[in-house]
Amino acid sequence: MKKQEIKVKKKTVSRGSRAKTIEMESALGIKMFNIVRQFDMAYIKFKSQWGEFDGIPEEEALVLRDNALDAVREFSEFLSRFSAQVDFKYYPPKGLGKR
Repeated sequence: MKKQEIKVKKKTVSRGSRAKTIEMESALGIKMFNIVRQFDMAYIKFKSQWGEFDGIPEEEALVLRDNALDAVREFSEFLSRFSAQVDFKYYPPKGLGKR
């Protein structure tokens, strides 16, 4: 299987931006990475419009934020079950909490 390298930029205040290379080996992993990257960009746009004039109203923003958090929790739960079945040690992210 062909490996694909993806550069991830890490922003630091003192040194400017640095890039870290991640090797993705599976086709599904590459697709998931692209989905996560787009989710990140959409969430940043969402946060910039939250509470702004002609932006997303507070009530709608709270619902959207909760839906996004639920999607992340559900994927983490899926990955936990999937990892257990294939005998892989999954470390869920801290701070997700329960529904």
